Amino acid sequence: MSKHIQLKAKVGVAGRYRLRVGKRGQAPRIDTGWFDNIITDAGLNLMGGDGYMDSCQVGSGSTTPAVGDTALATYVAGTSVIEETTEAAEASSPYYGSTTVTYRFAEGDAAGNLSEVGIGTATSGGTLFSRALITDGGGSPTSITVLADEFLDVTYQLQLVPPTGDITVTDVTDSGPAGTVHAITLRASEVTSADTSGSQGWTLNATSGSQGEVELSGVTGCRAYNGAIGAITASPSGTSDGATSVVTDAYVNSSLERTGTITFGLNDGNLSGGIQSLKFHFRNAGTWQAEFDPVIPKTATDTLNIDVAVSWDRTTAE
Repeated sequence: MSKHIQLKAKVGVAGRYRLRVGKRGQAPRIDTGWFDNIITDAGLNLMGGDGYMDSCQVGSGSTTPAVGDTALATYVAGTSVIEETTEAAEASSPYYGSTTVTYRFAEGDAAGNLSEVGIGTATSGGTLFSRALITDGGGSPTSITVLADEFLDVTYQLQLVPPTGDITVTDVTDSGPAGTVHAITLRASEVTSADTSGSQGWTLNATSGSQGEVELSGVTGCRAYNGAIGAITASPSGTSDGATSVVTDAYVNSSLERTGTITFGLNDGNLSGGIQSLKFHFRNAGTWQAEFDPVIPKTATDTLNIDVAVSWDRTTAE
């Protein structure tokens, strides 16, 4: 007998910049502190693929950033040199996972007056994932001057922000002519985990500055449980068993959603008392848990297919 159910999650993404200017071996002459950005429409779409944090560009334009931007207003220089990449998850509220990347412009490469910054797919041209005007401590647009003997470091932090509340839906398993209606509670999970293995947590798993695409992790990140779901900092309780297979569907351009199917074959997910909960992980889109009422009965004569999806949209940086 085949059983089938659907789950849909949603996550927020946000970003911010910090620029520092100085000479080799000296403290920065200029440190802007953190300021906000616009993640572009094209940038949100790029999350379905990869490579959207490859490069940084700076410019001298003053046009207010807009979601439709694909380039800086007035390009000055670009770099793909990555000085540092850090992946983390906040240990207390407000919760978010992050990838923080510092791009370096060599001595004199970004010399001149700068008023805008962006990251994207190339050191010049390409597509911008994010754009911002440089601002002062009060949040007003300003410009900074980089001298011919100075370096420019641009740090960008991309945040993955989980929902703090539950998503409640109903769905039907195809377990008979009438099916069984389940009340489903979908909740974020392991929001404080900075596990970079790709099987749980809320880090974004950047590698050499290239941000990976949103996709389901392997069977180790998708498990069935016979206990209840936990807090957003925890996982479901009880005995668990891994999935048989996981398939991520091809990204549909401009959908801002990634879908896939988790399958528990005849020999997997056969838990005492049935499946009360599920945990699943989308790389670069967080870990999730779902609880089913009533439980999903599953034995060695059943195959269970669970369709999952995660969508993403802009939110405010923490």
